[in-house]
Amino acid sequence: MRFFVEGIYSEEAIYSFLEKDDFHYAVCLKETGEIVGKMTLHDWFMKDTYELGWIFLPEHQHKGYCTEAASALLRYAFESLKAHRIVATCQPENIASMRVCEKLGMRKEGTFQKCIHVHDDIWWDEVFFAILNEEYVKLTKN
Repeated sequence: MRFFVEGIYSEEAIYSFLEKDDFHYAVCLKETGEIVGKMTLHDWFMKDTYELGWIFLPEHQHKGYCTEAASALLRYAFESLKAHRIVATCQPENIASMRVCEKLGMRKEGTFQKCIHVHDDIWWDEVFFAILNEEYVKLTKN
C-alpha cells in the first residue's frame, strides 16, 4: 500500500470495497478461501476503456497470483465487455507491478512526471501501460 496515496486500508475498508460495487474483486486461494489480494476493473473516462489495478498482501506477492488474476480480468474485459483498451498505472518504483503489466503484454506508454499529489510538497510520478483489443487478440492467438 506504500504506492497508494490513501495509505493502508483497514480490514473493514477492504470488505466495504468488495461489498459495495461491481468493480472490486477479491482474489482468494482456491485451497483455503483466504483473501490474498484485490483486483479492480472499472470504466475509465473514454468509451470502451477500462482501468485494471491490484493490491496483494505482502506475503502473497511474487507467487504469480496477480498475473493470473489480471489475465482473467483482461480476458473478461476484452471478450465479455468488448473493451477497446485497458490501461494500468503504477509508480516507477513499483517494479513488481510494472513486471505484471509486461507479463500481460501491456506496453509502457509513458511516465507522467510529478502528476500525483500525495501531501504537502510531495508529488509522485506515474507510469502508464496499455493494451488494445487487437494487441490482446494477437497475443492470445499465438
